[in-house]
Amino acid sequence: MKKTFIFLFVMLSIFVIVACSTTKATEEQPAQAPVSVAEPAPKAEPESKYPGWVFTPGSMDNSVYKYISGSSEISVSDKMARQQAMTDATRNFANWWETSIQAIVRDYANVAGEGMSNQQYMLAFETFALQKADVVVSGIEMVDQWKDPDTGELWVLARVPKATLGTTFQTVIDEMEKTEEFQKNPAAAEANNMMKSAFDDLINSGIIHI
Repeated sequence: MKKTFIFLFVMLSIFVIVACSTTKATEEQPAQAPVSVAEPAPKAEPESKYPGWVFTPGSMDNSVYKYISGSSEISVSDKMARQQAMTDATRNFANWWETSIQAIVRDYANVAGEGMSNQQYMLAFETFALQKADVVVSGIEMVDQWKDPDTGELWVLARVPKATLGTTFQTVIDEMEKTEEFQKNPAAAEANNMMKSAFDDLINSGIIHI
């Protein structure tokens, strides 16, 4: 009985010592700072391989030049590809001139009055202006080029002086006012002024619609 008591006393003492040591170690251990979980970084948009002017050449416009782009088919030589791309850019500029003139005539035809003479004048003006497309593109020049590394397609950036566009437009108006079909009246004069303003806004808008 005495041995049993001694054994229990020893075991109790060991338990107390171990418990106290564990509590002390726990109290002395410094508190850990909370672990912060970083937010995942947003994925960057893939960078386009194309120069900005390839699809938006009008973004290159300034007070002096109007820009257009053109592309080639896959060619055996850079020289041939460049020629094809410039031909495409020239065609695009001629198309822009044609659609611009037609839009201006359509929008301002009624302002000139409903008389037969002025209606004929507007139609003649459109015909004269469209015939000037060769003059507009005669001064076109290439200023940059880019070759698609994947397809081999060549793109060119071309430009035409805005002075050429404005002078050509004014020449058409001057020539038309000399014709017998033109009926001079306030409505016709106002139509001319509005067309000039519309064309000026167009070539300075920084946008080419083709």
